[in-house]
Amino acid sequence: MERLVLIMGFLQLKEQWGPVIDVMMKKWDAKKQGRNLTILTFDNRGVGGTDAPLGRYTTSQMAEDAVCLLDHLGWESAHFVGISMGGMISIELACAYPERVQSLSLLVSTRGRYIPDMRSMIPLLGAIFSPTQTGVVKNTVSLNYPSDFLDRPIGDQDVRSVLERHYATLPNRHKPAGYKALLCQGMAVQTHYVSDERLKVIAKAGFPILIVGSMRDILIPPEESVKLLQRLPGDQVRAFFFKNGGHGIDTQFAEEVADGLVQTMKRARL
Repeated sequence: MERLVLIMGFLQLKEQWGPVIDVMMKKWDAKKQGRNLTILTFDNRGVGGTDAPLGRYTTSQMAEDAVCLLDHLGWESAHFVGISMGGMISIELACAYPERVQSLSLLVSTRGRYIPDMRSMIPLLGAIFSPTQTGVVKNTVSLNYPSDFLDRPIGDQDVRSVLERHYATLPNRHKPAGYKALLCQGMAVQTHYVSDERLKVIAKAGFPILIVGSMRDILIPPEESVKLLQRLPGDQVRAFFFKNGGHGIDTQFAEEVADGLVQTMKRARL
């Protein structure tokens, strides 16, 4: 059995992996692969169905959360995929527990200490602080996708309206612990940094690595994926970049992302 762990980003819920999971399950041919695929995803501490203890959060601490969950399930190792903050968590996990990583896929993520794109500030603040769920949804969509992509027609609608309805169906992350999660997860992102020496641990481990960047991402600049690629050398590393992609590649390019993940998992068996 192949085991895959999907780790979501800042303040996002596990349900956001839905488009990628749907495509992967269609693409995964158990008979052809010779084994079944089991996918695990979960809410990071502070959001969704997970507790929100008050205190300083770090990405290394959140990596330990994931490892504890694997221990509870009896999973000795797995393939790990992280998007955005989830990629930061996955990097920390791979540094601390390389023996438990079969492959590592980092989607629109960073080693840390990057300069933010100022274009993200207004929609980011709206996505976090809007007093209504409608405001949260509209700003979240604007933050994650390029405007020309959102304006594309789909029948008698446009992509923007379709995505806004999709996000509106997700559970409301603004539960009572929501602003506590904002502060605590925000601190984890702001303090995240992985040195060259620690990245060498991942590079030397030898498992397949996939790095995916997005050239029109205003939340985590695409240069951050380039930096990861430069600091994770080796034949086991693959990368690709979406020319017209925003931060939300797990939805905008679910088909292509799923293809990349499946191929990365296959490389682990060679």
